[in-house]
Amino acid sequence: PDEPQPGDWCPRTPGYWKNHLEMWPVDSFEIGGVVYDASELLDFLEYGGPDASSRLAKHLATTMLNLAMGSDPSIQPSVDAAQAFLADHPPGSDPRGSDRNEANAIKDELDAYNNTPCPGD
Repeated sequence: PDEPQPGDWCPRTPGYWKNHLEMWPVDSFEIGGVVYDASELLDFLEYGGPDASSRLAKHLATTMLNLAMGSDPSIQPSVDAAQAFLADHPPGSDPRGSDRNEANAIKDELDAYNNTPCPGD
């Protein structure tokens, strides 16, 4: 298959990325001010528990992989919001109340982006 060209990459889901490690364009990146390696990022992609910060990190990692492949950068404001939130509420911190609601709202924006159908699908 042809390699995707910058700007042509359709966002992929966490499930895609956890099953296609060979496609990862990076070995590590920063989430909330902390650099995570591929193994740690994979842990985020596999996370299915109740912690809102970890769920947000899962979708942020997915979005960052999509962006690194050249997907539509219009999601950047939500990425910035997620980074700022996770700097204050790191994965595993299990935020409550309004903080939990904020994490879930940002996660939902990233999740919708990561599930955007490709043109022609």
